[in-house]
Amino acid sequence: MPAAGRGRFLDREQQTKELRDFLDHVQRGRGGLALVLGPAGIGKSRLVLDVVEGLPGVQVEWLTFDRGEAGYQGWRRLLAPLWTTLRRTELAPASLVPHAATLDDLLIGDAAGEPAGGLLPGEAADAVAALVSHLAARRPLVLVIDDAHRGGASSDHLLLEVARRVSAHSVGLVAAIRPDELEDDSPLLGYGDEAGGRSAMDMVAPIHVPPLDGAATARLIQERTGIQPPPMIVEQVLRATGGRPQLVNSAVIQAPPGGAPSGSWVVGKLDAEGLRVLDSTIASRSEAERTILQAAALCATDGCIQPDIIAIVADLPTDFAERVLDRELQHGSMLTTQNSGYCFQHDNWIDALVSFCPPAKLRAMHARRLTLLRADPASDPRRLAHHAIGAGAALVGAREFVTLITRAADLALCDYAFSSADELYATAARYTTGEELIGILIKQSDARRFRGLWDDARNALKRAASLARTLGMPSREALALIHLERLTWSYGLEEQDLTRQIRAVLEQLPPGETALRAQAQAALAMRLSITPREHENEQADLASAALDRLPSVTEPIARADIILGIRHGLQDTEPPEKLLDFDQQLLDLAIDLRSAYHIHEALAARIVDIIRSGRLLELSSAVRAYRDFADQSGTPVVVYTQALIDAMLALARGDFGAVGQHIADASRLSEEWGQSMAREALMAQAGWLLYETGQTDGLTEILAELPQQNVSSLNEPVWSLAAAIIYAETGEAGQAIRILREICMNTQDLQNLPRGPGRIGILAASAIVLGHPIVGSQLATADASRWASSIASLLTAHPDELVVAGWPAVLLGSKHRFIGLAHLAAGQTSKAAAHLARAADGNAEFPALDTRTRFDLARALIRQPASYSEGITDMKRVEQKAASLGMACLTSQAATELKRHQRPQR
Repeated sequence: MPAAGRGRFLDREQQTKELRDFLDHVQRGRGGLALVLGPAGIGKSRLVLDVVEGLPGVQVEWLTFDRGEAGYQGWRRLLAPLWTTLRRTELAPASLVPHAATLDDLLIGDAAGEPAGGLLPGEAADAVAALVSHLAARRPLVLVIDDAHRGGASSDHLLLEVARRVSAHSVGLVAAIRPDELEDDSPLLGYGDEAGGRSAMDMVAPIHVPPLDGAATARLIQERTGIQPPPMIVEQVLRATGGRPQLVNSAVIQAPPGGAPSGSWVVGKLDAEGLRVLDSTIASRSEAERTILQAAALCATDGCIQPDIIAIVADLPTDFAERVLDRELQHGSMLTTQNSGYCFQHDNWIDALVSFCPPAKLRAMHARRLTLLRADPASDPRRLAHHAIGAGAALVGAREFVTLITRAADLALCDYAFSSADELYATAARYTTGEELIGILIKQSDARRFRGLWDDARNALKRAASLARTLGMPSREALALIHLERLTWSYGLEEQDLTRQIRAVLEQLPPGETALRAQAQAALAMRLSITPREHENEQADLASAALDRLPSVTEPIARADIILGIRHGLQDTEPPEKLLDFDQQLLDLAIDLRSAYHIHEALAARIVDIIRSGRLLELSSAVRAYRDFADQSGTPVVVYTQALIDAMLALARGDFGAVGQHIADASRLSEEWGQSMAREALMAQAGWLLYETGQTDGLTEILAELPQQNVSSLNEPVWSLAAAIIYAETGEAGQAIRILREICMNTQDLQNLPRGPGRIGILAASAIVLGHPIVGSQLATADASRWASSIASLLTAHPDELVVAGWPAVLLGSKHRFIGLAHLAAGQTSKAAAHLARAADGNAEFPALDTRTRFDLARALIRQPASYSEGITDMKRVEQKAASLGMACLTSQAATELKRHQRPQR
């Protein structure tokens, strides 16, 4: 338990009730998180201590996060003793066996005791929730984390996720937080604005601790002085301290001698506000005494205050340090005892003492403390870095300064303290140049990417690549560009300069850089999926060259990059079954590496390749695996992709009500990076939803907006064909034919379309336009036959079975539907019917696709005398099914076909 003040607890009845209500729910098996919110010195710790101390039948574990204890570091200090004790006293119970390795990595670390890193946030939350739920099986468990805001956004996320997972257990998390010190990307930010005291207990219960009012402040002053203060004094104290009990108790306040009503009150520093009200007390000490207290404040961040260490840091005798500390302990306002040592009553004293210290004196004390810590091999690198920064590079030495800070930044990154890592790398970067600076910038980009600051991460990598180029270091430039490709690919960003730069650096790499060359080739092969190529087979040639070098590459991350690039580079060249082998190789390697980026890419690619190969029996398990990963990851780009996949499948299944929500989710998640391929995918899904549901007004609006949209040059044909489909749906056959003719003229009847993932989508969209009922009646027979022949032959030769268009965005279904449409446009109804029947089998899992396919099949059957009656019957079914799904235009088209071909009754 902490050393909180023990005076009378004033004016906190409502907050006490709210916290007791929360803990009552915990004792009855409804776990969750109580956020005790308020500024420094408001009495959060005192409130929690007053409620939980002596709570009957409950085990309480209390930890105060130290300054700089970000990421999972504080959680390790809180939970590692519980986990190690459990493992020593009993076999891991069944509920913990699946999480044992994760708990070891999270709470114990590697052989050196350092964090293993690479855990997915959901994976860590699952393990922690399983541990605390097991510990609460015998009696309720309350984990109190004081100053929880110091853990940063990753720790805040873990708090929420653990709370969600223990909601059906007797586990209560109580976090005391200063809302104004939460990181910008903290998921707890919104709770600071919520009202507390709600009757219904939610999973998260915000409890706001307000400033003291005038009456409570007066009672607190009276307790200290024994005299009722006049209103003017109460008002001054309240204004200066902000109603924070710790500051009221610590401010210099002297009542008139003997309590004479007419006497004068002596109050120090009431012209100041906040922590400056403590300056009077500090200034009243001698210079030497202040030095001891300032050294104590500086060392307090490393743990309890030890007089011998304080004396060395202050450069004063040990016996003098002991006398100063003992006197302050007797005064009672500044120091208290804990664990046989001294500690400050509250953080405000630490901040005030440090602020009062002259800068040169403070730097010298930091330098002396750093010297002491460096003599101890077990010193925490993050504490070394803290004091190195406090001392400054001039006192520490630039070389040692950078080494200490970079080491701490690496640990912070591994421990999910991304904001701290970013700041540390930025500090180190100011004192480095050349190759070392390039390496720091690359690491800093990772910290920024994990924080969700993708644009800042991109800028760091661009700076690293530019510096390497200026210094003539092609290997370092290639490494920076490979990292930049990972980042831009994740967010679908089209970087024309990046394509050119990777091409250029490939020409400059030394012959011996086999692995780096293969990585760069694979990165460029991936990029050419969304950017123009210099020649027809450039993408496949690069992928094949990387594949040839793969056996000689042993570094796991490099191998993962290369396999991923090969998979993307060989699309439309190799059948999807072979690409599925690459997906599995990548997934196995990524899981071993714990690389979330590569796991994400492997799982998403596997879904697409399963669809493209027509192995739909495997689709549900692949989607479920990705969804599980998305739940564990929680990062916006991963959850965004999940929303895209869900929207794509819902469109194909005709679950149009769900599509809108999925698109809205994807749009919200990608808002920060929306000017990218992500925006094109959302445009495609939104447009296809309007097409499937027959919302012609919406389609007309899209038609008007398309010319203003900035789309990838590789995707221009498919967007032009999207416009042609809209023209056909809205009755403007001439415009649809014009667009199709232009595309066919520019590509030699589609024969010269560049190979890649988008080619089959262009062929399918061309078939939709060509085979549209309104287009067929107005198109010249020669053109229809020529284009149909080209589309049918190209699709027949294509290795894919099902067509996926976009990033992925839209599932168009079996390629045989589009072969059938081509034959139908050419008047080859028998061939059309054969392919469309095959397509109906392939699309049977997807009601919307199946209904469209059966509409086209019915058209083909109606045009053949032998199958006319069957076609009419099928068309009636299509009309009914389309109506039930809400496909308005298709319903109307089916009715029109029936009317046109219905024979008069005899």
